[in-house]
Amino acid sequence: MLTLPKTMSMPGIAKLCLISSIACLLSACGGDGGANSTGTILAASSDHAVKDKLNYDVIPLSLGGDLFVPHVSNRGISPNGKVAGFTSVPDGPLHAFVYDGQKMIDLGTFGGPDSRAWAINQCGHVVGSAATSDQYRHAFLYDGTMHDLGTLGGPSSEALDISACGKVTGWANTASGPEHAFLYEKGVMKDLGTLEGANFSYGNAVNARGQVTGYSGIAGNGFHAFLYTNGAMVDLGALGGDISNGKDINEAGKVIGQYRGADGQTHGFIYDGKAMSDLGTLGALPGAEFVDPVAINEAGHVTGVAVTAGGLTHAFIYDGKQMRDLDPGGLNFSRAADINEKDQVVGTMLFAGGNTEHAMTWLPSGEMIDLNTRIPRAPRGLLLIEGLSVANNGAIVARANTGLVLLRPVHSGQ
Repeated sequence: MLTLPKTMSMPGIAKLCLISSIACLLSACGGDGGANSTGTILAASSDHAVKDKLNYDVIPLSLGGDLFVPHVSNRGISPNGKVAGFTSVPDGPLHAFVYDGQKMIDLGTFGGPDSRAWAINQCGHVVGSAATSDQYRHAFLYDGTMHDLGTLGGPSSEALDISACGKVTGWANTASGPEHAFLYEKGVMKDLGTLEGANFSYGNAVNARGQVTGYSGIAGNGFHAFLYTNGAMVDLGALGGDISNGKDINEAGKVIGQYRGADGQTHGFIYDGKAMSDLGTLGALPGAEFVDPVAINEAGHVTGVAVTAGGLTHAFIYDGKQMRDLDPGGLNFSRAADINEKDQVVGTMLFAGGNTEHAMTWLPSGEMIDLNTRIPRAPRGLLLIEGLSVANNGAIVARANTGLVLLRPVHSGQ
C-alpha cells in the first residue's frame, strides 16, 4: 500500500482511503542560530561519549505541555539548525512552534484550539496550518508574524512546504468543495488545478523555482504524481500502474515518490525531469516488495525504507544508480527519515532481540551510530527513540522519551 504523507488532511485521507534547498543568502536571512533555548542545555552525568568523535548536546524543544503527539517533519529543520514543528502547551492542545536558535516560540492559532507547523527555510520562515474560531483550518506563513494565507474559496487549507525563497505549497478547498494544490508567492495563492478529468490535487513539496510536486486525481479511478512546472501540471505517470504520489523535489527538479505497479506492489520512483524510473529494491521476494522514499538531496541521493530479502524493513540510501542497505548485516528493523546535503541520514532502529527503538544516524563513511551513545551530558534515563530530521550543519531533531529534542553537534574536547 502506498503511504500517504503524514501531513495529509482528514479530507484527503477520506478521499484516498482505499490506499493507505537552495539556502537564502545569509545577508538576507541572518547567520546561523546559536544555542540555547528555553533554558540551559540538558546536562547531567553520563558516560555516553566517544572520545575524539562527534558527540551532541541535547536541547529540549518544549512549550511546557505533556508529551502528547509532538512532531517535527523531515522539512522541519533548516539548513542552519532552526526547527519548526508542533507540541503540546500546558493546557493541552498542540501548538506550532519555531526554535530560532535561541528560544522556543509558540506560534499560537487563528482563534481555534490548535496549530501545526510542517516546514521551515533558512530564513526561519515557517508554514503549516492553524485552527480558526469556526473550527476550520487555514494555511499560515510565519515570518515573525503569523499570516493567514486564506483558501481557494472553500473553508480550509494546509501549507506543507516552503522553499528557500519563500514559495509555499499545500492544498486548499475550492469554492466547489474539492481540494486543489496551490502555489503561494508574493502574497497570492494560485490554484494549480488538476490533471485532466480529475477534481482534486494536493501539493506536497516545492523548490525555489516554484516547481511543485504532489498528486492529482486522474480520469477514472486512481491518482498520479505530478510536477507543476512552467505554468502547467505534468502527469508523471505510474510506470504501468494506476497510483503514484510525488513526495519530495530538489532544486534541479528531480522528484521522488511511490507508485503502485501493475504487479500490485508498492515501489519507489525518481523522476529526472524527463522520465520516471524505478529505484529498485533491497532484494525483497516477489509479491513482498515495498519501497518508501522519503527525502532527496541536491545530489539526487535518496533515503527511505524498503523490504529486504528476509522480509525486514531496512533504511536505504540511493546514490543515483543503485539502492544500498544501510544495515546490510543486521537482523534489525530500521527506517530512515531524512538526509542532508552531506549524505548524512537519520532515522531509527530496533536491534535484534530488543523491544525499544533507538535514534540512529548513518554517516557518509558508512558508520552507523546509535545517537544514545554520543550524548556526553545526557540526563539519566534519557532515551533517544527516533531521528526525525537532520540539518546541513549536522544538527538533528529527535524524538525522546522526554519529548522532542535538538541534538547540537560538538566534539569531545568542547
